[in-house]
Amino acid sequence: AGKLLLSILVGEIAPSHAVPDLLVDSIPLLEGDALVFGADDTLELMRCAESVAQSLVDSDVCGVGRDELSIFNVACARNLARSY
Repeated sequence: AGKLLLSILVGEIAPSHAVPDLLVDSIPLLEGDALVFGADDTLELMRCAESVAQSLVDSDVCGVGRDELSIFNVACARNLARSY
């Protein structure tokens, strides 16, 4: 599931309005016991999140708020630390 999600995000297959939801949906994969995303994969997820954060005009994008994106960023940081 992780590789498919990553390929959808990196390949820009998903519509831009769905990307924030996909990023938030990846939090359980980032926080799980098994290491689903390696360091390079996590950095790619973070790159996608950065592009979403730059496009935020309102406090809410497609039902995903800044708080959820902050939780995603923390999950990425933890996963990145575990992957090294």
